[in-house]
Amino acid sequence: MVEISLNNPAGLATPYGPYTQVTRVKNHRELVFIAGQLSVDPNVRLCRKQPLGIQGREKMKAIWNDTEIANSDDTVVVEGNHYFPLSSVNSDYLRESDTHSICPWKGQASYYDIAVGDEVNKDAAWYYSDPKPAAVEISGRVAFWQGIEISER
Repeated sequence: MVEISLNNPAGLATPYGPYTQVTRVKNHRELVFIAGQLSVDPNVRLCRKQPLGIQGREKMKAIWNDTEIANSDDTVVVEGNHYFPLSSVNSDYLRESDTHSICPWKGQASYYDIAVGDEVNKDAAWYYSDPKPAAVEISGRVAFWQGIEISER
């Protein structure tokens, strides 16, 4: 990632595209300029454009608090994350979150909290309900992070 400080507003290009700039300001908040428009959304998560996803062949599972949240032999791997088909995720553990983030090449992500018993893992799963054309292969799929263990079955 190329960072442009307020002391160096040279308009350098970034890995996010020719019209995108990333600026780190004094409070370490990143401001993202996408097609010349400033995004000041505090939930913006920066990501780098990657080649199309790789179809996973091995059976994968997602575990949290000793509970299987998802399992599938049809995951798509993008940026090192396994995207599980929504149909392979146990919806009993998903709770809609109000959190959203933006990826310049995938689009707007929405989040689920994972709830197992009395424990809640906030924003531990994300999905793209309407991904951009470059990320169409993750449509209808969910990925996990924040302590959710992804491993082969």
